[in-house]
Amino acid sequence: MKKKIIIGSIVLLVAACIAYLLKNKVDDMFLLKKYAEVFDKKNISENFRSLQDQYPSIKFNKSSQPYSVPKNILGNDIFPKDFVFKNKIYNVSEEIKKRAITSLLMIKDGKVIAEYYYRNNQKQKPVIIFSGTKSIISLLTGIAYEKRYIESLEDPVVKYVPALKGTVYEKVKIQNLLDMSSGVNWSEDYGDIRSDVVQSILSTLKGSLNDYPKRMTRKRPQGIYNQYTSMDTQVLSMVIAGATNQSIQDFFKNSLWDKIYAEDDAYFLVDKKGNPLAYGGLIISTRDWSKIGLLMLNGGKNSKGESIFSEKWIKESITPTKSQLMPGKRSNSDSEEGYKNQWWFPINREGMDFSAIGIYGQTLYINPKRKIIIASNSAYADYTEDPTGDSRRLKMFQAIAQHTDSIITAKENSKR
Repeated sequence: MKKKIIIGSIVLLVAACIAYLLKNKVDDMFLLKKYAEVFDKKNISENFRSLQDQYPSIKFNKSSQPYSVPKNILGNDIFPKDFVFKNKIYNVSEEIKKRAITSLLMIKDGKVIAEYYYRNNQKQKPVIIFSGTKSIISLLTGIAYEKRYIESLEDPVVKYVPALKGTVYEKVKIQNLLDMSSGVNWSEDYGDIRSDVVQSILSTLKGSLNDYPKRMTRKRPQGIYNQYTSMDTQVLSMVIAGATNQSIQDFFKNSLWDKIYAEDDAYFLVDKKGNPLAYGGLIISTRDWSKIGLLMLNGGKNSKGESIFSEKWIKESITPTKSQLMPGKRSNSDSEEGYKNQWWFPINREGMDFSAIGIYGQTLYINPKRKIIIASNSAYADYTEDPTGDSRRLKMFQAIAQHTDSIITAKENSKR
């Protein structure tokens, strides 16, 4: 009789475990289905402007003394008619429409020369920039380093994040996080429910994104291969928080947000524990995003001449030195674009140009030689089915920068 009771209890326990797993699976699928609806073609533009209302977020108030970039609006002739990408001619106006660009703001010599909004977007509206957030986390790393919160970029993660002791990230150097050369196992496939990026999103929706590294494994030694790994940036934010003894949101507000004298409110998406999605959760207006570009062009100084980070940090960030980071096709990277310190470099650089890039078309393009910035948002629903989309967009912005510069130069010469 006792044996039957034990067997019966085991059967009930197994059944309970199966029911629990099935329920968790159903709950997970429901959460991911709801998240996937964000990218529905019919509502994607509006969703990208309202994620702060759909998911937990932290608000950053606009400045009480907002800075508006001076304007010198020019005509539509600053855009070239066409540009060439991979030996094929593309029409600029058609690309803007087909790739669902929702904003395009252009700065030349410190003045706004063009500002366009499409698909019901508005100048005051903050928009999710997804992985464009990574470049901002890089700047926060530079600030923490230059203020000596971080002693060395060669320091291992565990020095500042003891919670990651015993994990795959324990001995990874900070510089290798910046360069996405950590060597960890990671899949960035948004179309695969089992991929790390999707599972990390699930961790965000259910609990703590910062716990996800504890389940990760190593693929190769660090520092030899550039593989796009969003979790490297999330761990970088944990390093900043540990080094400064401030939450990443507080350090962002005090060290960067308050220094650009924002015109509009911004938001940071957070997980269930209140940790910001440092790898892709910043929601910011196109105008205020362009001010990050101005900092990069102006040697790290803001509109009041205050130094936020050094020109040396900028130069080091946009000058790749290791083979896996150089632009062009290479065996030690999963991308043809170059990469360093969470910034992207076009395959064929022009004027030392570089960009912050987020999925679905978010781009902050900066050309130091031509003193041009292009801040742009997009709601390109077919993004995941267009593997050359980012490269083509960078090529279009290069063409716009070159054409604009030539038009302005010609007009200036005609006045002499």
